[in-house]
Amino acid sequence: MAGNRGFYRVGSEDHVTPALFQNWALFPDTNWVAALIGDAGGEAGRVSRVRWAYACEEILDAQLRPFHGRDFVIPDIMLTYEDENGPALLVFEVKKPGTAAEPADARKLTSYVDLPSMRTIKRRFGCLLVSQQVAEKSRQACAGKWPVLTWEHLSELQLAATSEMKLPITIRDQVSYWIKHHFSRYGVFRNVAPSQFNRLHGTYESYREIDALSAPDGVRLFLKGSECSEAALTGRQPDPPLPWLADEPNSEKIRQQRRQTKEERRVCRWNFDWTPAREQY
Repeated sequence: MAGNRGFYRVGSEDHVTPALFQNWALFPDTNWVAALIGDAGGEAGRVSRVRWAYACEEILDAQLRPFHGRDFVIPDIMLTYEDENGPALLVFEVKKPGTAAEPADARKLTSYVDLPSMRTIKRRFGCLLVSQQVAEKSRQACAGKWPVLTWEHLSELQLAATSEMKLPITIRDQVSYWIKHHFSRYGVFRNVAPSQFNRLHGTYESYREIDALSAPDGVRLFLKGSECSEAALTGRQPDPPLPWLADEPNSEKIRQQRRQTKEERRVCRWNFDWTPAREQY
């Protein structure tokens, strides 16, 4: 597919960011949030709830427009959470693995943590998310102004959260395998052990085996989605992991329709006030 942007451009920043960060959705509690916040340079106590969203476009006001030199910005990840001290927000400027941050990215984060939509939130933090190999280069490019979290450490945090889940070790091993495999697909890990499943991925039979596991919904959905994406990315059409997906348009049709408007991109889906019911279809 032409161009460098868009989720369906496999390997692009728009694709890699949700493909790896969205692994957090598999955990049934918020025990992982404080560690992520702390290692990204923020502060968090006992987190009671969390929500995040990707590429939430926002119009800049007169206060920020001259500083940024444009009318709008698109933060890569906006993560809001609440602990005993109230709500807080962590914003990420993301670079796909292997790409370093530039001085302009420091200015972006300065805008991201002061957007009009979030000024009622007192605690606001920003962070760069880059590969280990370019972490120091990114830190220097941004004059040390912003903390740096690496993709490698993000994977370690997800694996640590997996090890603490109260599930049979066989299930935790499956989750860990797929987390490592997803990160290796985009160059973060190398030499991940081959699958020991001894079956085709992304089939109705494999989905039935996953459904039979004694695991939370988020874990089973993660395992199904992992198998589905693996099949698709290796050139084989997977069976739909959920029944309703059988009637959904494929990615090519979705891209051709170009249904998303500017107004739809400018929804604060990271906010606790947002619900899917507020979306217009």
